[in-house]
Amino acid sequence: MPERNSISLFLYIPEKHVIVLGVRASQESYPHLLQATCHGTIEDGEDHADAIERELKEETTLNLPDIGPLTFLGELAAGQKQHEKCSYYLASITEKNAKKIQPTAEVGRFIFIAQEEAGMMTPWSVAETKHIDSSHSNVIFDDELEALTMAFELLDEHEWNLVPA
Repeated sequence: MPERNSISLFLYIPEKHVIVLGVRASQESYPHLLQATCHGTIEDGEDHADAIERELKEETTLNLPDIGPLTFLGELAAGQKQHEKCSYYLASITEKNAKKIQPTAEVGRFIFIAQEEAGMMTPWSVAETKHIDSSHSNVIFDDELEALTMAFELLDEHEWNLVPA
């Protein structure tokens, strides 16, 4: 099976020093797991920006003008059922636009997480081994947690006033 390419976007609210995480809707594929604000496969004919724009609309109901410029965080190996190469991005969002985020069929709700709360999340590999129920605990895929940590570090480095290069 060929490697799949995907994107993940974390939105952050500078005024609140929080990152928005999505909570997967109840479905067969990893229900209640935490994820980046939006995540998805890059479809044929799309570049990263196109995929981000489509996934943002599908998973949050927001449009690209609702968020700030994209900052590339890095690329990590991802995927549970199929190996994928995921490119992670970060973009700011105003409190006003954050209130416009709506649950979708894929993302049941959104939570705002501060940096100190990220350390209390359980990586999916640990949750699977210990049979931890993601509907009662904050479980996140290992690569998403690594990227979230990178996002918080970058935001701290720029005192939450990130200006893309």
